[in-house]
Amino acid sequence: MNIKNLQEESTVSLPENDPRKLGLLNLYDLTFISREIAQTLSRFHGKTLWLNSIKYISTESAKALSNWKGDQLALDGLESLSADAAIELTRFSGKNLSMDSLTSISSEASEALSNWRGNTLSMDGLTSISGEASEALSGWRGNTLSLDRLTSLPVEVAHAFSKWTGDLLSLSSITFLSDESAQELFKWTGTTLFLGLQYLPTRSAQCISKWGGELHGLYRLKGLSKEAANALVNKKNIEFLLSYRHNHQFRQLLINSLEIHNKEENEELHSDDGPAIVLPNGCKVYAIHGVLVPRYVVENPQQITIDQIDNNHNTEIRRILIEKYGWHRYIRNGKVKKLANDKYGSLYKKYYNNDDIFSFVKVKNSTPEPDGAFKSYYLQVPPDFMTAHEAVAWTFGLTADEYQPEVET
Repeated sequence: MNIKNLQEESTVSLPENDPRKLGLLNLYDLTFISREIAQTLSRFHGKTLWLNSIKYISTESAKALSNWKGDQLALDGLESLSADAAIELTRFSGKNLSMDSLTSISSEASEALSNWRGNTLSMDGLTSISGEASEALSGWRGNTLSLDRLTSLPVEVAHAFSKWTGDLLSLSSITFLSDESAQELFKWTGTTLFLGLQYLPTRSAQCISKWGGELHGLYRLKGLSKEAANALVNKKNIEFLLSYRHNHQFRQLLINSLEIHNKEENEELHSDDGPAIVLPNGCKVYAIHGVLVPRYVVENPQQITIDQIDNNHNTEIRRILIEKYGWHRYIRNGKVKKLANDKYGSLYKKYYNNDDIFSFVKVKNSTPEPDGAFKSYYLQVPPDFMTAHEAVAWTFGLTADEYQPEVET
């Protein structure tokens, strides 16, 4: 579609063979939208419409545009939204509406948007919102609300959000919560909350601990007191908190604040003969080489079965289960195929029902043990290797051609 013609002609038609009918239409050059242009766009048959250079939309244009039958409408250039235009936009029948350049919104416009029946509402440009506007917005019945530029959360705003009935609330620029705001916010019954907290007082940690959902964003914390750490964790959330493996810094911050001593030299949680963590509240966590595992893996490894190994889709836990069960037993009982054998080792593969492949190579240490025996080791490798030589070379960061040792150690 020619954008210039669209702006100059009031009755332009969308081409019948326009491939964008099936997908996304991005009118990045469109800076003005008249009622006639909006009427034309409402005939677009695609799923996604981006109008991110439009800074203002009239009530008439909003009314015409709301007749579009797609899924995602992005008006991310809007700098203001009148209550009347908001009322018309609520007629949009799609699932996702974003207006990420709005820096403020009136209580009247919020009241209007609360009647929209979509799923996801994003206003990531708002740096603040009044108590009246948040109270009105809390009546919206959608699932996901994103306000990722809000930098403060007054008590009245936190109270309003606590009454919202959606599942996911994203406030990732909130770096601090007062105790009063935390007490209000964590009355919310949703399941997922994103914050950007850099500081966590003990009372706020207590509120989080009592909340039933998942809090994301704690990796931004700059510090964590022992009191706050112990207040934060409980039997329900400690494994989730310790599973912040994508951010080693937070994981170590929590472990150090809890004064946990069952650690390896690399500071990862580890205990082969009992819980790695026992908190004053009775909470126990089991971990092997930093990987959180069920209790029976450590205390009753004889209970591990082939089915438990094969049905576990977490590759880290699966490897630990195999180690506890015994590699030799698993090869014998687990329908593992030996794919190749050469002087470097033996390559094995296990094929699972979900098309997952577990590939590992068996190598023998060339240095004898004190009793004269030569110990075997099992190393997990990517599934695309076809020879043990290739697999062993990969463990050294080399290709098969590069890996030609005269004596292995």
